[in-house]
Amino acid sequence: MGIIIDWVFPKKCLGCDVNGNYLCLKCQKETKNLGVSYDDKRLEGRIGLFKYDGTTREIIRMIKFDFVGDAIKETGNWMVATLKKDYPNVVTTWKKEKYVMIPVPLHWRRENWRGFNQSAELAKVIGNKLKIEVNKDLVIRKKNTKSQALRQRGQKSSNMEGAFKIIGKVPKKIIIFDDVWTSGATIKSMIKILPCKTKIWVLTLASGG
Repeated sequence: MGIIIDWVFPKKCLGCDVNGNYLCLKCQKETKNLGVSYDDKRLEGRIGLFKYDGTTREIIRMIKFDFVGDAIKETGNWMVATLKKDYPNVVTTWKKEKYVMIPVPLHWRRENWRGFNQSAELAKVIGNKLKIEVNKDLVIRKKNTKSQALRQRGQKSSNMEGAFKIIGKVPKKIIIFDDVWTSGATIKSMIKILPCKTKIWVLTLASGG
């Protein structure tokens, strides 16, 4: 059945429209890598792999709003390949020091409507490939907040105030994972509820906007 669907509705690269994958190898290589940011003293570091525009924006939109499951696996594999190639020392640290990846949760109403949490699904792919533990049940979202992308920058922090709650034992070292970092309000709200001694990395597919 999958072969028939791919034949009738072939996958096309979101960057160049070539058939085969949602992002071809050529466009993957041409997508700018943003590097590591050390601008937050609360963090060990923050990696937003790619700039949030053009192709990456379309990939995230497809995953979140068109419910394209295949795009999650392809995107997760792309992220893993980039991490191994460009951040081998960081990946080694995460594995050696037993960091646990915590995907940013959705409110249960939104997750039920969408049918999945895109960040949790991407984290699962990354965790499986890199042999890093993923815990999607440590933190819950108490507030069903509106999309941060639709708010002005000054409104975003207040929108996220008190949005999250810890319901389990917090590991000493964690990687907070989300699909995109714009103002950072969502992830910063999660960081606020974590113990001060927790070592924290942040990883997102895209950053900017």
